[in-house]
Amino acid sequence: MEDQKEWKEIMREAKRLYDEQCKKILSYKQILAYIFKECLEEYKDLSLEKIQELLDEEQSHDKMISKNVEDQSIRGSMIRYDLLYKLRNPQRNDPEGFEEDDFDNIQKVITLWICLRHARYKDNTINTYRIEERNIVGHLKHAKKVL
Repeated sequence: MEDQKEWKEIMREAKRLYDEQCKKILSYKQILAYIFKECLEEYKDLSLEKIQELLDEEQSHDKMISKNVEDQSIRGSMIRYDLLYKLRNPQRNDPEGFEEDDFDNIQKVITLWICLRHARYKDNTINTYRIEERNIVGHLKHAKKVL
């Protein structure tokens, strides 16, 4: 029984160290630039150097330092991020986004999931998921606005 408990602790530590190393790799601007160029439509035509410039302009070195990973801005809830960076949209000039109820300047939020140790049929794939309008009752359709 004690051996099983010790084995579980060893495996938990190995997973934590693996996760920590992945986060280190994903903090390099050069690596992030490749990911954004391949995965995000608004960056596909930019050079890797330009994308690196758009990555959190306050950080002038090659490695990103993650922002505070705990967000308590919604009363009674806590949001935790593994890594949290700013990336300026090349098509917009307002890096700070919206405040209070200024929804015309709302920022796009991008979540990247990199899944390792999965079934082989999932190798070399990139999928996107998005929120989109669906009519439940009636036929109202808002015009799609591209930012």
